Amino acid sequence: MGFCSKCGKELADDAFFCPRCGVRTAAGVTAGATPPVMEEMRDALLRAGKEIEKAVNKAAKEMDDTLTKAKENVHATKAKMNQTCPNCGAANLGNAAYCPKCGTKLS
Repeated sequence: MGFCSKCGKELADDAFFCPRCGVRTAAGVTAGATPPVMEEMRDALLRAGKEIEKAVNKAAKEMDDTLTKAKENVHATKAKMNQTCPNCGAANLGNAAYCPKCGTKLS
């Protein structure tokens, strides 16, 4: 018979855990016994990790979609800002509907 290193309760020689406080005994350490609480915690952390991975992947896809749309908007805006008048060839900035040089309607 031995005694628990944490609470002092008398233990059977083959006990892997103290029946009073749950601490793993020397025999439990030697046998590699894992406390049930540790298994539950490990499983909970694995589940949480999978949920976090799903959330991060979803956020990454949403971010990629948003950046793609933003890039398209920037290109569309640049194209519109750099309109060339088809009549006189003047550069027209902004969202001008007509060329300020010759008055031609811009597309």
